[in-house]
Amino acid sequence: MLEIISNQEKKIADIQKDIYTTQFWNETINQDDGTIIAIKKGENIVCDFPERIENSIYSAPNIGILNPYNSTPRRLYRVNSDYDRIDLLEIPEDYLI
Repeated sequence: MLEIISNQEKKIADIQKDIYTTQFWNETINQDDGTIIAIKKGENIVCDFPERIENSIYSAPNIGILNPYNSTPRRLYRVNSDYDRIDLLEIPEDYLI
């Protein structure tokens, strides 16, 4: 995969003046302004797992290199590192983040 990427004629550096990035969601800021509501159970935050893909929000820990199912938050978590890796060979076909 790295070889395929490195063989591309056009690189991001070639178009860097034509592109820009923005930050859409920021968990800390959006919890402070009420956009995202963290539900707490004791010292833990309760992670709500969607029943439909339309209700999903993908974030950086969910996405790995070429793997949108890299990891998922634990149902109850305390710190931002409380994620579990997802084994692509073990998840069902209808798995949602």
